[in-house]
Amino acid sequence: MNKFYVLYNTIYYDALSQSYNNILTLDNIPSGILNSLVKFIKISQISRNKIVNNNICAYAIINDKDSGYYTYNQLPQFITYLLNNNYKIYTDLDINIYNFCPCNRKAVLYFYI
Repeated sequence: MNKFYVLYNTIYYDALSQSYNNILTLDNIPSGILNSLVKFIKISQISRNKIVNNNICAYAIINDKDSGYYTYNQLPQFITYLLNNNYKIYTDLDINIYNFCPCNRKAVLYFYI
């Protein structure tokens, strides 16, 4: 039986660098080798130029070739990682149906193993 996952583009405030980044996050902890690259983090809500401290949790993906998380700009490299590790991209779903999410994130890809 296949296990499906949603990949999100999530706005993340990095308190150390005091900057915003669009990072890749997942809806759940994945099975398979990707599991070792997932870290549970808190995402601060962003509301009109200020950070609200009602944290939401997400599963960020650590970029093992970089110091940090996979960013939206690195999506092609992440897709290559998925395909090279026997994950499959799910293309039968209209991704635009699921673009609304109240927590500073947007679905960009569906995949399964």
